[in-house]
Amino acid sequence: MKYVPNTLSTLRLALAPVCAWLIGNDYWLASFCVFVVAVGTDLVDGFIARRFDATTATGAVLDHFADFAFVTIALLMLAAKGYVPLVLPLLIVVAFVQYVIDSRILEGGLVGSSLGRWNGIAYFVVVGIPVTIMGLGLGAVPIASAEGVAWVLIVTTLLSIGERTMLLVRGLRRIRTEDGD
Repeated sequence: MKYVPNTLSTLRLALAPVCAWLIGNDYWLASFCVFVVAVGTDLVDGFIARRFDATTATGAVLDHFADFAFVTIALLMLAAKGYVPLVLPLLIVVAFVQYVIDSRILEGGLVGSSLGRWNGIAYFVVVGIPVTIMGLGLGAVPIASAEGVAWVLIVTTLLSIGERTMLLVRGLRRIRTEDGD
C-alpha cells in the first residue's frame, strides 16, 4: 500500500494529456470517463496515504502537481474550443508557480490556503461541466455555465494570487527582521 497513493497521482498526471486529446477530438464520452477516473484518483490517493501511514513530502508535491497538470491541460483544450476563457488556465499556471515558490521560501514545504484549496476543487468543476454534459449526451454545452464558473474562478484566482503575495511580503519582512536581530 505504500506506493499506491503516488501511483494514483502519477496515473492522474498521465491522464491529463489523454483527457485533453479526447476533448480536442470531441470524444466526449471517453473524456468523461477519463475525467471520472482522474477525480476518483484524487479523492482516494490522500485517503489511502493517511490510512496506511504512507504520506510523504514527495507524495504531497506529486498530488498537487498532478491536480494542477490535469486541470490546466484540460482547461487549455477547453479554452481552445471556446468553452472557457484562455486567461483561466494561464492564471492557474501563475498561481501554482507562486504557490510552489512562496511555500518553499516561507516554510520549506507546500503551504496551502483555504481560498487556494477551494479554487483547486472548483477547477475540476469547471472542467467537469462541459465534459459531463457532452459526455453524457445531455445536449449542447451551455457555454454560459462553464464560462460563468470560469470567470468566477478568474476572480478568485486573482484574489488568491494577491493573498499569497501579501503573505510572502509579510513573511519576507519577518525573516528580514529576525535576521537583523
